[in-house]
Amino acid sequence: MSQTIKVSGNVSSIFLGKGVELLFTLASVTLIARNLGVEQYGLFSSIVALTVLLSKFIDVGFAPIVFRETSKKDATYDLLNTAFTLRIFLLFALFIVFNGASKLTNLTSKEILLSNVLFLSIIFSSKFMNFRELLEVLFKVNLNMFSVMLFNTIDSLFLLILVFLMPYVDGGLEYLVIVYVAANIPGFLLLIIFLKKKYRYRFNFSFKHGYWLVKESLPLFGTVVLTTAFQQADILLLRGLGSEYAVGLYSAALRLTVPLGIIPLALITTVFPLIVRGRETGSSGTMPATRLVYKILFLFSFAISFIITFKAEHIISLIFGNEYSDAYLPMTILFWSILFTYFNTFTLNLLTVYNKQKFNFFGTLLIVFVQVILVIILTPIYSGTGVAFARIAAGAAGTLFFIFILRGIGIQFNFISIRVAKWLIPFVIGAIALSFLPFYVYLPLAFLLTLILTIKLKYFSPEEINLLLRAINYDSWKSKFRN
Repeated sequence: MSQTIKVSGNVSSIFLGKGVELLFTLASVTLIARNLGVEQYGLFSSIVALTVLLSKFIDVGFAPIVFRETSKKDATYDLLNTAFTLRIFLLFALFIVFNGASKLTNLTSKEILLSNVLFLSIIFSSKFMNFRELLEVLFKVNLNMFSVMLFNTIDSLFLLILVFLMPYVDGGLEYLVIVYVAANIPGFLLLIIFLKKKYRYRFNFSFKHGYWLVKESLPLFGTVVLTTAFQQADILLLRGLGSEYAVGLYSAALRLTVPLGIIPLALITTVFPLIVRGRETGSSGTMPATRLVYKILFLFSFAISFIITFKAEHIISLIFGNEYSDAYLPMTILFWSILFTYFNTFTLNLLTVYNKQKFNFFGTLLIVFVQVILVIILTPIYSGTGVAFARIAAGAAGTLFFIFILRGIGIQFNFISIRVAKWLIPFVIGAIALSFLPFYVYLPLAFLLTLILTIKLKYFSPEEINLLLRAINYDSWKSKFRN
């Protein structure tokens, strides 16, 4: 198999695997929210958010450095084992510090106990991006992400089955936390077995090059923690300033935007090789590729947000039940926030390509600062709606910062053109007209309208279409199927 086709297959595995995993996860979350009720779901979301945030303090930014060094031809497993060893010790330290400091907080004994159980997910779960993230490096290096996606999907399927059984076994919050951890164990064990058989990997405690690894990783640590803080801090602040009921409503709204993160991930994975190679060779195609990604992200984020806006209340009630109907306004605001989230996510990766990682830290610091200040101000007045507004305002602040930085270092990102305007105006008018139709008629017609206008009004130029086909190795796939 040629390297080009292997890369394409690897990328396809990521897209398909992530899509299936997200569908299983969304189904699980829907059942969890319905079975627990708003208040208990709010409590569960708070505990998960706290655990995810704390887990990033043992991250230290190891994974990108280990990935880079393991990709070299003469690489050994020493650095991987060192990173794994350091995270084990950091996890024990986190456990001790959390349990010692929890006595000084207003956490109940039940919340402390459930948090300790969830700490096991830091080891077993791929969602926490800690230990399994390191083990997955070998699959990434060997372009074999199909196995990783398969194991992750198995975990998600186990969780869905166990959550489905909740009402039949009279399972409550304690049952959910236990199965939330246990569902990740099969995939973790399969990962270990596959690594041993396929790549002859064996874990050994090691501190070789530990100082060097920490030194190389620390510049990434701040960005990792701040990015996670942006994703989780609003839930924790809402819990402290509001109520578990408010957290339940907000978490339901937030959960519906999470699967949309696959879009920038897919684009970054697909187009980034072109940008990186173009940057190294000085190719003139680098800037067009950059503008193309921004243009695609704008198309998806604006179209989805605009379409969802008109039927937000119907969607939230349909998925989570009528008791969550008050979450429709936070949901609408959160969907519009993806306009800025998409822009910021791609820009963070782009600045890394241009060796401007220091701006990643300052940008994420600004985003978190604006978010925290606005949450503190708005939550007592507007509850979850205020928190959602804080997220969109923080994302907008980050976008303005990154626009200033991009212009300052000469990266062209301007994607607004006559083509975009010609698509935008008919789309807005058409979507508004369709919004008067019933939900099940409106939704497919609105997305169909988006597709038709994108093609007929030539949202993408011929050069951009060719660039996108090159990014997904279209010619290689075509020749493979012909043979």
